[in-house]
Amino acid sequence: MQFQESDFLFNFNKDWQIYRFDQHRFYRHLSAVGLKGVDFIGIYKNEFLMLMEIKNYNRRKASPVAPDIRDIIGMRPQLIDIFNHKLEDSMLAIKTVYKYYRRKFWYPLLSSIWKFFPFLLLKNTESYFWLRSYELLHQENKVHFVLWLETENQYPDLTATDIQALRVKIKKHASQMFAHLSPKVIVTGGGSNPYEQSLEVREIP
Repeated sequence: MQFQESDFLFNFNKDWQIYRFDQHRFYRHLSAVGLKGVDFIGIYKNEFLMLMEIKNYNRRKASPVAPDIRDIIGMRPQLIDIFNHKLEDSMLAIKTVYKYYRRKFWYPLLSSIWKFFPFLLLKNTESYFWLRSYELLHQENKVHFVLWLETENQYPDLTATDIQALRVKIKKHASQMFAHLSPKVIVTGGGSNPYEQSLEVREIP
């Protein structure tokens, strides 16, 4: 599946079941009560839940002005809390959608079928996606939090060393805040791609 976000094209192969969360029908209802969400929610190889946020602080090709980097400067950059807040709200959304499905009379039956007859998983169905997301969210070492962060090499108010320190801070704070999940926190971008075998990312010319 292919998605465009923040001047980048994300092409996920068949190893993924992926949703553009901020355009999903459930998100429209949840955002009405103030919930924020990450850009993508996905299941990787049916084994890992992935929550991915994309942030691009590069100079945009279509923009005559310099990028706004206020979120990534300071001793505790705002991006740390922005990312954590979106993760927290996205996990709450998964739990809310799961509860919505649980109220359907047919869902417990399907859940039992999926459990005892895995060859009938129907993995591409939306109902299975939310059930599996909920299951993985409650298992240790099964959650990936991904911040895809694109920046210039440096800015007038931000050195290359500052940018590297920012990546470390984001990873540290998310790992501590959600330690009970034992998540794998990944801050990537800038030519690095930890999923390069199954995810192609390229800048839109």
